[in-house]
Amino acid sequence: MSPPKRTGPNPKYELAPDGKPAVGLSKGKDGYYYTHWRSEGYRKRPHFGPPHDYNGAYNRYLKFMQDKDGENYTKVSKPDFLKSLKAHMEFRYDEEFLKKLKKGGIKNLKEIFERISVDWTYVPDSVCLERARKLLLENQKETALKMRLSGLANLNLFEQKPSLTLSEVGAMYIDRKRKPLSPKVISDAHIWWDEFVEITGCKRAGDITVDIINHYQEEIYDKGEHNAPSFVNNRFNMIKTIVNNIAKSIGDSEEQRILQNHLKVLILKDGSKYNSQPISKNDFRSILSVCKDIKWRAILILATNTGFTPIDYTYLLKSDINLKSHTLIMYRNKTKIARVAMLTKRTVHALQQYVKTEENKHSSHFFVNRYGKPYTANSIGKYWREKLRPIAKASKKVCFEHIKDAVQSVPVNEYDCDPIEVRYLLGHKERGVTDHYLKRLTKKTKKVVKCLDSYFYGDDEL
Repeated sequence: MSPPKRTGPNPKYELAPDGKPAVGLSKGKDGYYYTHWRSEGYRKRPHFGPPHDYNGAYNRYLKFMQDKDGENYTKVSKPDFLKSLKAHMEFRYDEEFLKKLKKGGIKNLKEIFERISVDWTYVPDSVCLERARKLLLENQKETALKMRLSGLANLNLFEQKPSLTLSEVGAMYIDRKRKPLSPKVISDAHIWWDEFVEITGCKRAGDITVDIINHYQEEIYDKGEHNAPSFVNNRFNMIKTIVNNIAKSIGDSEEQRILQNHLKVLILKDGSKYNSQPISKNDFRSILSVCKDIKWRAILILATNTGFTPIDYTYLLKSDINLKSHTLIMYRNKTKIARVAMLTKRTVHALQQYVKTEENKHSSHFFVNRYGKPYTANSIGKYWREKLRPIAKASKKVCFEHIKDAVQSVPVNEYDCDPIEVRYLLGHKERGVTDHYLKRLTKKTKKVVKCLDSYFYGDDEL
């Protein structure tokens, strides 16, 4: 007994150039394919091309059907290649040259594409035009001879436009009408682009070379040596963005491509990145000793108690700290995992001294700047680099984040502590411990915070 006939919606065919359905040609997410491949017993689905290449896919479909049925199919008619070539390459030629190009151009261009292993028949026009442009730009004379058109060798095929000035390039980005920039971005773009022009010493974009970009990179590295990695990274990203904007303003150009290739060397140097390493006791004590400000002493001492990084202070609320019960319970902003800690007498005393200043009186955040707003990670890092580290004469490589690294690596076993208690401090998820239960485990961290206090301060009294 034969199997029942399948029922379901009729297959959807793509339309041929004449507007009629191309029976057997369908389009999916992966591109064009043969519709009836399963019913006709094919093991693999015949694939004709990506979704954006209709002409190529239709021609491959015709070739497939011709091989399958042994019939002749008419190939899709392409637009006038010579007119497209003229528009794409901005040809400037006389009538005599046009006659020569019409006479042998397509045939000889085909030979060039065969030489570089490209199938002329089943390649989209845009690819062919781009290959032809590249060949002529690389070596016009040699390409013309291979096309058997000697008159092409000495003609000015590409219109020579004067190179853009760097001031024009910057203005294109700053004054753009599509998605206007914010005042902050405009200000940064003005400062950093003017800095780029001054360091490179170039007036026009075409004068910039790889050596000049390398010189600019080293100058920024030297300036950013005592600053955050963002000092270097923000500048490099802005320069690349301004150059990339050329294509959106005036269209893709050879000059813009060359500049983009040159700017690939602008990367954040490894030495500017934060490297995880515990801060030494001597470095921390020297920095704390020169810090006379009540608020910043509280910030430093709290970091040794909890393993806080600069970003944690941005989200620390007054409701997270209970100075009466000596506890801290807060949620990490990114993971929303609870972190708990018992606060040492040293930490509580430092926090109480800061509260007495009433600086945070009108804010829900615990630490605020002089404007009453919470600190950002960058502002805390900047104070560390500019105010504390130079005065203490500590190593330039010492970062605020190294306090957290010291908390993580402190030898808790020597102090008879459970390493899992450090995870409670840092807000790391522990299997089988819910946030509700964790909030009642603040006393569990009593041993480890005492251990940390001994590690950072030794036998020093308050």
